[in-house]
Amino acid sequence: MQQTKTINGIKCADCGYQGTYKSNSSLLFLIFVAMVFFSAFFLPLIIVALAYLVWILSKPPARTCPQCKSSNVEDTSIEINTSKAEPKESQN
Repeated sequence: MQQTKTINGIKCADCGYQGTYKSNSSLLFLIFVAMVFFSAFFLPLIIVALAYLVWILSKPPARTCPQCKSSNVEDTSIEINTSKAEPKESQN
């Protein structure tokens, strides 16, 4: 059985960094949680919070370079084979 694993990475066009990217998706989720919390005190805010959730889920996360904070990056995702090689049977 062959299994593949995807390694996500970026290459920054500005500083030349290669490696994993930084995403701002956790910050967007914290803003959503705060909006839901404050909607208990101001009920119409729940409509704004739900619209914000749809917006978060519909757009892909912004990939930025962790060194220079640039968004001018290329995707360098690769797939590798993670299955163990099966030993060959010797024919006698």
